[in-house]
Amino acid sequence: MKIGLDYGHCLSGSDTGAEGNGYKEQDLTRKVGKLVKQKLESLGYTVIELAVDYSNSVNESLNARINKANNNSVEWCVSIHLNCGGGHGTEVFTYGAKEITEARNILNNICSLGYTNRGIKDGSNLAMVRRPQAKAMLIELCFIDSSSDMNSFNADNMANAIVKGLTGQTVNSNSGTWKQDTIGWWYAYSNGSYPKSQWFKVGQDWYYADEKGYCYQNRWLKHKDNWYYFKDNCKMTTNETLTYKFNSNGEWING
Repeated sequence: MKIGLDYGHCLSGSDTGAEGNGYKEQDLTRKVGKLVKQKLESLGYTVIELAVDYSNSVNESLNARINKANNNSVEWCVSIHLNCGGGHGTEVFTYGAKEITEARNILNNICSLGYTNRGIKDGSNLAMVRRPQAKAMLIELCFIDSSSDMNSFNADNMANAIVKGLTGQTVNSNSGTWKQDTIGWWYAYSNGSYPKSQWFKVGQDWYYADEKGYCYQNRWLKHKDNWYYFKDNCKMTTNETLTYKFNSNGEWING
């Protein structure tokens, strides 16, 4: 899946965002958005960044973002914002307030962090909801001018809530260690959890954990119509030519 991520507002120029409690909206949308991008890519998704950092007008900013989404044929357009105006909580805008599973999941996930649920709302008057050719939503994470909302604000938690809502998968930000038993290898995070049924990255190397958490080892994986091979050390093979040997019964001989 190709996902367009829009970090609301520009860093400078005529489309900067709201401010409150010592924060600037455009800084926080990028802080959360960059984490979302990193986590989605670690799960194997393609991410197109739609944000622009400077514009001479709001229309120029919006047009650049929407054109980039449409020109790259993204399947989802997700715009990240913070609200302002004296309220509290989280809301998600879809076209006509349409009930979309991913939007509802993101809303519920963020609200589970302690934010008031303001619901799915009609975003048909919002350019980032109305004009992309892909499915689109605009997320108002919380109110930047609410001290209670901002006291609970954690960029990594917000990013995890968005990623899980979009994909159903989680990416743990904790460091981890390798573990082995008689069945195989798995990667344990510092909080005791471990990846299951998903891609994950350690350093510069990619791995895939099965439904029990054991890493693919000396075996193939078919993913999105492509085949990947994982060597004895469980790393995905890259930039390498492999030779295979078979016995008289046609069975592959490993090694």
